[in-house]
Amino acid sequence: MKKFLLLMILTAILATTACKKNSDKKISAEKASENIAKSLDFSYFPADSTVLAIVDFQSIFGVEAFKPMLKNVFDKVKENNGLDLSELKSLSAFINIKNLKNNPLSNAAIILDGIDLSKLKKLPQAPKTEKFEGLNIHIYDDNTGFVVIDKKTIGGTLVSVKNAISLNRGKSKNLASTPKNNDFKEIISKLNGSQLNIAFVSNEKTDSEIKKFFNKPQFFILKTFIDNFKSAGFGIRIDNKNIDFTFVAKSSKDGAKAISDLANSQLKQIKPNLDKQLSSLTAVITTSGTDIIKNIVKTIKIENKDEFLMVNFRLTMKDAMKIPEIVMTLGLMPARGKLK
Repeated sequence: MKKFLLLMILTAILATTACKKNSDKKISAEKASENIAKSLDFSYFPADSTVLAIVDFQSIFGVEAFKPMLKNVFDKVKENNGLDLSELKSLSAFINIKNLKNNPLSNAAIILDGIDLSKLKKLPQAPKTEKFEGLNIHIYDDNTGFVVIDKKTIGGTLVSVKNAISLNRGKSKNLASTPKNNDFKEIISKLNGSQLNIAFVSNEKTDSEIKKFFNKPQFFILKTFIDNFKSAGFGIRIDNKNIDFTFVAKSSKDGAKAISDLANSQLKQIKPNLDKQLSSLTAVITTSGTDIIKNIVKTIKIENKDEFLMVNFRLTMKDAMKIPEIVMTLGLMPARGKLK
């Protein structure tokens, strides 16, 4: 795995499992999403970005259920690596999809806000550094690397890191300078205070390919929605008792209502016969597995609010804790004690 990416992911995992003091102040889910949208620095993203992903670590740090996990990790990381994880605000990344068939990761970049990875005592040694716009880019042998700007660590391919610097310096057109940043803010603000947020805002090319894909007789019912599709988002919010999932898509009022009505009609037919439909799966995923599905289905809420189609469902922490055991029974992961 590329060293800079491994480093950034490890930092994110440590931060997620750590506890954050003085972060118990509660705000509404709607307000939390609005704050996330407002806090993003769009100057690091290209004007034609199509996908943004954001992890709100400050919100995660406030979850009581996480605090017993490695509660001394901040002190240990600071002592061993000289890094204060409590200062990590967010991780964000952009993907620029110009064509759905192309590899979108070739120009992606990752931004850690509030963390200077160059201060890590045990930093994987970069073979070289390169000066660019007065900044030191740490470059690894796979032509990836990172740079630190205003206590933000930007990592990716050498090209994407240099692009991020140019964008921030205003030498290339960034997302902050276009009305499109408002489209991203709008969809993110609808994600129910999620800590993990993924937002997609379509462009002319993806519009064309999406419409082409759904231009089939079996998708006729979706036509109004697809013809007016603008953006979509997916979010996950974790609290002490539940994991809430949110999907939002923006189209036209008629399009959102048509999909909402259709989905609710299907859901109404499924619920009364759910036990019978799941009975054949019990031997495969166990009774616990079918119970989890039933519990999730009970929480599904589908509605349209003006131009937005909104889908929410919930997985309880209690049910979430059962999933690893179910996965093990399926043979998809080693049993405990048998990891090599």
